[in-house]
Amino acid sequence: GKISADRAISSVMVKVAEGYSVESVCNDINIHVRRVEATRSQSMITGIAEGLNNVSHIVGILMAAIWILALAVLALAFILIANERKKEFAILRVMGASRAMVAGSFITESLIISLIGNDPDVMESYLLHAKPENAGAILRRWPAGKHMNMNVLRSLLGTDDANILVPLLAAMRANFPASASGNKKRLTELEHHHSAAVRAWAKKLLR
Repeated sequence: GKISADRAISSVMVKVAEGYSVESVCNDINIHVRRVEATRSQSMITGIAEGLNNVSHIVGILMAAIWILALAVLALAFILIANERKKEFAILRVMGASRAMVAGSFITESLIISLIGNDPDVMESYLLHAKPENAGAILRRWPAGKHMNMNVLRSLLGTDDANILVPLLAAMRANFPASASGNKKRLTELEHHHSAAVRAWAKKLLR
């Protein structure tokens, strides 16, 4: 008949007395006791360990595949971004920047954005304390269509550093041009900035 689950036993450990062979006892139980499988504990543990090792191996392969895929996606993203900025890189080369300087600048930008993410609030908090070149890197990657806090914008506009002003004015023109109306006085001052690029962007925003 059926055996109640409360009375069922999944396994029984048998201690073999001295003078008896463990292998012989296992064979004897398997031959004479129905619906019971006898196995050496060492063999059972070894089988479990091998199963766990196989699972661990599969997990390791999957993790490696995920990392390779992630690196491939990042590489593709960098290539696409670099293609979009070919003109900017060409201008830097014409101005005297070496290939190593251009590549280093691009890699630095990518690392900064990778660390702080693409959230405008996080980017704004970092902008106020970043070095000019790092602030410029963030501004060049400003999310499309996202506005900037007016206090942060005015604080950045107050600088005379072209490393900040050029990407800032470009971001204003592309993403929040309406903010120019509230900063006409400063933009008018920037029309006389020592940097030709700053003057050009200021004039575009005041049109």
